[in-house]
Amino acid sequence: MDKKIYLLLILGLFLFSSVTADLIDDQTSYYKLDETSGAVIDSHGTNDGTNYGATRGVTGKVNNGFDFDGSNDYVSNSHNFGDSNEISLSFWVKTDDVNSEQVILGLQDSVGTRYNFLVKIINGKYLLFVTDENLNQINGEIIKSVSTNWEHFVITYNNGEI
Repeated sequence: MDKKIYLLLILGLFLFSSVTADLIDDQTSYYKLDETSGAVIDSHGTNDGTNYGATRGVTGKVNNGFDFDGSNDYVSNSHNFGDSNEISLSFWVKTDDVNSEQVILGLQDSVGTRYNFLVKIINGKYLLFVTDENLNQINGEIIKSVSTNWEHFVITYNNGEI
């Protein structure tokens, strides 16, 4: 069976400096993934990425999206999103394989040795893994069951609290 993950990554990454600040002020990046060629554009900041294997220009939730084959496609950039103790992520996902183990979103630390934030599909469930600055890991926080419909996620992590 051909595994596919459609990911419209409206990834709003926020590094909070104040609870009262407008979120857009502290937003780090915003990826629409609607490009059909070239760099993966950060529509808000300067953290453009590189596409490694995802098919571009497929029908997404909003305009175009990327089609990841479920095995080795990914988008990478040089910004260290995973080094923060305070972060929010927002993204859309649609998969046609609800049972296979798949990485949906992973943010590595600045060394690139571990994922600080990882969203995976395991046994038909979306799970969130978080590793804090003391290398303590929250193992397999269940987000929800997987379906073949478009699903929207907003995840906020603030100094050990999800």
